[in-house]
Amino acid sequence: MERPPLPKRLASRIVAAQNKVTSARDSIIDYDRRIKSSTKELTEFETDPHGYASKRYGNNGVDSYPVQTRIERQQEELDYRMRNLPRKYDELAAAEHRLADVEAEVLRELSTMRSNTPGRVPWPAPLPSFKRHRELMLEAWNRMLRDMAEQRARDDAAHQVWQAEEDARLAAESEREWQAWRDGMTPEERVAIAEWGQRFQAAIAAGKFTFADFLEHLRSRNRGPAAPA
Repeated sequence: MERPPLPKRLASRIVAAQNKVTSARDSIIDYDRRIKSSTKELTEFETDPHGYASKRYGNNGVDSYPVQTRIERQQEELDYRMRNLPRKYDELAAAEHRLADVEAEVLRELSTMRSNTPGRVPWPAPLPSFKRHRELMLEAWNRMLRDMAEQRARDDAAHQVWQAEEDARLAAESEREWQAWRDGMTPEERVAIAEWGQRFQAAIAAGKFTFADFLEHLRSRNRGPAAPA
């Protein structure tokens, strides 16, 4: 049914009532989505507790604190939403009833006004059906998840490129430093460092090289080779 134009203040009343209906619908849809998610996760745990723990928590076993805490919270949230879901539908019914009342009140007030009253706007567009509203909201939700996954993939790829470039830069820098240090050695020092390297490898193989020896090795790079203990 075509509705007449109306003053902005009356249009605002209808839009405000519509927004409450939309909010109540969104709350139900969110409840349904979370109930479905919790049910799926709890079923996964009940079907294969060890597989669930291994997949989601690595080395934490079924009876570990992280796993048990997660399952308890999921069960509590599921129970809470199942208890409160009927109230959400009651709130939606009340919001829809209020919207109908507001529209009736606006029509009655319009009937007392002159039809040529200036400053009128079109009657607010009607809300889609709850079924269509749910479809649109879930489409938007899935689109957001898909966009987030694609952005995460792009970020990961960019990080891998940056990491490869950084590794290459550090390797080249290390090679330049090593070459500069080696070029500054005398032939005798090169022979000495080669002999030290042989003793160093032998010490490691014999299990005689400790962390303290490693620190001494780093310090020795600034003052010349020193044999490991």
